[in-house]
Amino acid sequence: MRAVVAEMLESYDTELAALEEDADAPARLRILLRWMLPLAEDEWAAEKGRIVLIAQREQEPSWPTVWS
Repeated sequence: MRAVVAEMLESYDTELAALEEDADAPARLRILLRWMLPLAEDEWAAEKGRIVLIAQREQEPSWPTVWS
């Protein structure tokens, strides 16, 4: 889980850097705000998933116990 979150956060840095390339400060701010504020339903679902993953990054995995 930690590796997944670390990779996800690294991909955010790469994605934002690519989006902001050659943009001035006001444009970078607009790009960042648009990137952080999902507007479509599928973007909201993806953002909720990212938030859950980030919130759980320090948690140890809990495996369900199966009793036979």
